[in-house]
Amino acid sequence: MNSKTNAIVFAFRRPRFPVICDLDGNVFAVLSPAVLQRRLAGVELADEKKARFIDANGESWMFLQKEMIFAAEFPLRTWRKIEIIRMFNESRRAREMGIRYPERSLGNKRLDRIVCEISAILSGEAKNRGGQ
Repeated sequence: MNSKTNAIVFAFRRPRFPVICDLDGNVFAVLSPAVLQRRLAGVELADEKKARFIDANGESWMFLQKEMIFAAEFPLRTWRKIEIIRMFNESRRAREMGIRYPERSLGNKRLDRIVCEISAILSGEAKNRGGQ
């Protein structure tokens, strides 16, 4: 554990932000390493809880809480567009917000755009920009 600063250490490289985080059905977005640090600092991850992290490239990441290490999952897994959308649509947060991200016309959208749009919805930026 990085006891001096209690800061997250990125193994080998950083994810491409924004990152969508799913902690046992609680979905949220982080836009920077500093926000990731703040959000994960107070979270207690039990072994039985499901934790999924997806960066803007669609790559899957893992967080080793005891060591405070954030790293790309091995073997490297790239999420498909529909999987990311369904993870969001099936989350408690999406139900509470009353929002569903459309599952149609996925061929016309890049994966990083979908991650950025869902991140904007989760962080409240969509409302600030006039909605989606």
